[in-house]
This record gives sequence, structure tokens and C-alpha cells, in this order.
Amino acid sequence: MFLHMNCRPQPCLGILSDTHLLAVVYSGEMCYWTWKDQKVAASSQGMQMSFRSRAISHLKKYLYIVNIMTKAGPNSVGSGWDTGRAQSLIEELQDHEKH
Repeated sequence: MFLHMNCRPQPCLGILSDTHLLAVVYSGEMCYWTWKDQKVAASSQGMQMSFRSRAISHLKKYLYIVNIMTKAGPNSVGSGWDTGRAQSLIEELQDHEKH
């Protein structure tokens, strides 16, 4: 199913469908887990930062688009999209940056 016309500017962000939007959030979570595993495995700092920044980028894009889609109200096209997990991952990734 494609996103409805009332929730564009997604094409300018490269998001063309709800399936594509799911891929963005899943990619962000996969980058998060790779970053977390590399932290434990003592990988290079550059590799850790790369996956961390990619995770943040994907997750923020997801949050931004879902926010646009939900602005129309409780029955809008974005009302069923959950942002809690993406938000908590971003907070953990950004909290690590501060330490």
C-alpha cells in the first residue's frame, strides 16, 4: 500500500511506500544492534561511529515522516505507526555520544 497524498513530502526524503518506511526503521535498528555488538567486541572507533550515525539518521528520518503523517489527527494515515522504540534507540545512541 502506498502512502496517501496528504502525507507528502516523503518523496523528497526518498520514502515511496509504507513498506519502504518500515525498511528505514528496520535498517536503523539493525545499525543500532551492529553498533552495540561492535562496542562489546571492541571494534575500531570509526566503525562504531559509522553504524551509530547511520542508526540515528535512519531512525530520525522514520520519526520525522511518522510525525508528518500523524499531524492530520487520530484517524490520519500515520495514526497506527509506533515511534516509541525508535525514540528510545535514538536516546541511547545520543546518550552514548555525551559520555
